[in-house]
Amino acid sequence: MLFSNELKKTIDADFEEVLKLIEYKKQEIQRGLDQCNEIEQYCIKFLYTCMPLSDMANYSFDIYLSYVRHGLFLKENMPWGDKIPSNIFLKYVMFYRINNENIEDCRRTFYNNLIDRIKDKDMPEAVIEVNYWCLEQATYQTTDERTASPLTVLRSAYGRCGEESTFTVTALRSVGIPARQVYVPRWSHCDDNHAWVEVWCNGKWNYLGACEPEPSLNIGWFTAAASRAMLINSRIFTSMNNVNQIVDEELISKNDKAALVNSIENYADTKKLVVKILDSNNEPMDKVKVRFEVLNYSEFYPVATVITNNDGIAGVTLGLGDIYIHAVKDNRFINKLVDTRNQDEIVLSWNDSIIEEVVVEDIDIVPPIDNMKYAISLTDSEKESGKKRFTECNHKRKQKESNFITHDNVSKLMNENNYKDDALKDIFIKSKGNYQEIKAFIDSKIECSIDDKIILLTSLSNKDYTDITNTILQEHLIYSMEYKSNYPEEIFQNYIMNPRVHFEMITNYRKYILDYFDEDTKKRFIEHPTSIWDYIDTYITELPKLEYNLLSTNPVDLLKLKKGNSMSKKILFVAICRTLGIPARIDKENLELQYYTEDRFINVNHILQKSHIKLTLINEDNTNWKYWLNFTIAKLNNGVYETLDLVDRKWVNDKLTLELEPGNYRIITSNRMPNGSIFSKKYCFILFVEKELGISLRQGKLEDMFKNIEINDFKLIDKDNNKIIASNILGDKKNIIIWIEEGKEPTEHVLNEMLEHQDILNKLPCNIIFVLRNKEALTNATLNKTLKVYPNIQIYYDESAANASPIARRVYVDPDKLPLILLTNKGLNVVYAFSGYNVGLSDLIIKIIEAI
Repeated sequence: MLFSNELKKTIDADFEEVLKLIEYKKQEIQRGLDQCNEIEQYCIKFLYTCMPLSDMANYSFDIYLSYVRHGLFLKENMPWGDKIPSNIFLKYVMFYRINNENIEDCRRTFYNNLIDRIKDKDMPEAVIEVNYWCLEQATYQTTDERTASPLTVLRSAYGRCGEESTFTVTALRSVGIPARQVYVPRWSHCDDNHAWVEVWCNGKWNYLGACEPEPSLNIGWFTAAASRAMLINSRIFTSMNNVNQIVDEELISKNDKAALVNSIENYADTKKLVVKILDSNNEPMDKVKVRFEVLNYSEFYPVATVITNNDGIAGVTLGLGDIYIHAVKDNRFINKLVDTRNQDEIVLSWNDSIIEEVVVEDIDIVPPIDNMKYAISLTDSEKESGKKRFTECNHKRKQKESNFITHDNVSKLMNENNYKDDALKDIFIKSKGNYQEIKAFIDSKIECSIDDKIILLTSLSNKDYTDITNTILQEHLIYSMEYKSNYPEEIFQNYIMNPRVHFEMITNYRKYILDYFDEDTKKRFIEHPTSIWDYIDTYITELPKLEYNLLSTNPVDLLKLKKGNSMSKKILFVAICRTLGIPARIDKENLELQYYTEDRFINVNHILQKSHIKLTLINEDNTNWKYWLNFTIAKLNNGVYETLDLVDRKWVNDKLTLELEPGNYRIITSNRMPNGSIFSKKYCFILFVEKELGISLRQGKLEDMFKNIEINDFKLIDKDNNKIIASNILGDKKNIIIWIEEGKEPTEHVLNEMLEHQDILNKLPCNIIFVLRNKEALTNATLNKTLKVYPNIQIYYDESAANASPIARRVYVDPDKLPLILLTNKGLNVVYAFSGYNVGLSDLIIKIIEAI
């Protein structure tokens, strides 16, 4: 039974509240429910009570009904359908949303592709087979932060990890296997994040890398990295009233429609950290927002936010490392660095809270150590079969990609259709499996030139080409062209014609907006653009607890619903402006709304806007400063530091000059060591007059750079084609091991440095081992020259450098770059590692070998 009587009552009550929220869709929903049987009705109601407000508005009843009917079909027809507990089935099979992707009717498409491949398999075997299919369809490629839908990934054959995991979860749910996206908001040991997949099999959650199939579950390149995380979460969407009936895991937070489930205990050694807040009378203080922050990308990023209860307590299970606590209420705040290796409870007194901060402070951050007790080893035969299947999957995907427009066939398309502009070549190639929509737009008979069509197309992002439609492109072109002569081309193209405002799904809205407002209102809007925001702020109500903050309501449905989050309102403002010929944008540095007037962009709230003050940062130690890598700037707003996006600002002559609003600012500089630790400095100051501030990067000692990571044994091939165990080669001596990519600049650079330092390197008490891909590498001139001056170098082979990537991941360096260089002290213990291009490497190698 999917729903207990108690849960039905809760759903009925919640659903009545939903209908009050979306009055304009009430008839559509009621008509749909009348066509459903009782179980379908409760499933649909369940979805509506759990979904974010924007989903209620953006998508039709019929889409949700397709998810319900397919889910119930799976429960009846899949061999494991009746073995899945109801709460797991509802949340992780039937539920339509995974992340912040666009919702489409896609489950049956995925099911049809997969059912024949898994019909004779048990649940774990089916999971593995589904993941092999996923690799056949898509592989990793970095993209922008908008999450492509599963059908878009299927169509384009690529996605970043958040898209691959959304895609794989969709594939698994489509065949009735409970699945969820698991996410590390920020790693603790390196500047990055990652997402993968968990599946519910045989009564427990298991993990796998999305589109990264392995012959067994609970294996992934990220296993060691996950053991160093401070927090790992998954997301569920649920109503406030039924959350406890649906979830039996630790909830990190339930501040809106998206609740976060804490999964860290599946991957790492952990401890429950309890933060207790006491007021000035030493009494527990409730409703304090406690942010648990990780230093990553040179900013303190909240991996969890918990509100203190009536006992003044906020607790969360974390990995064993350093976490930065930022507790805030009513614009006052307290900061505290906590080491969970040594502490499981801290008490903070609100007497110590502050409203502004002026300090210069060193902060040392030490992440958890990795723990391979959670790793599973494959047999040699499993590795070989997995490698073979991996190769087959890549081949099938490349065959699929051959049907796209590529560099090889784009000229044929251009010639056959008499397209002259070379910009179209790049657009067709980037559109992947969506090129027919682009072609249909170019060939459309609307009264606009092909040059104007290309101006619109070139305003879009690469990802937009993979899911934009001809219909949407036509409307945005037709209704923007009358303003072309009013502004410089760059302003017209990017801030009137461009349909994209932020990272929302592009929709049609211009015709609707023009018809929605009467002529007098539109005239007032054009004459006084700030009145557009006045209208929106008056008539659109914000209900943040009913929304998921990474989603937005499209402009048309926001005008109908008259309820939405802050970003939805900002997108609507820009949409109305552009529709009426007013250039407008959301400023990427601080997300302020701006419109264009008198040859410049000004903030919508310019009447209240404070004058800007010059801040000049001075480089005190010749650091190569890179925003998000080793420094950031944040402004204190309502007791919380909000990082500005200043990545496009440039240093000139060791100075960075900024024009900022008056206020309290925090600069973080950070120097991450190879072992994952960070030497950071915090500069907090109040900017009210012009200011110069010198900043520097803290340096670590040589021993701070050591990793001390035990890698798994692996096999190499000697000159006689014998397989040799690496541990037998390395022995108990110090070793320098280099995977060579002969002829490529990074390897050539390393070899040339070795030639320059031959006198010292030849005398070091260590083995030097070169690992080549094949014997043909020996014909390389630089490699030959190096071998002649280093007569004791040992040569081994690793076909296609097969061991390099997994070892690089294990020691936390880039797995896609060669040369890979390992320094070991005894056997398989790696004390330092490099990959790719590095300047001054030989000097550092000498220092490390002499020190260990």
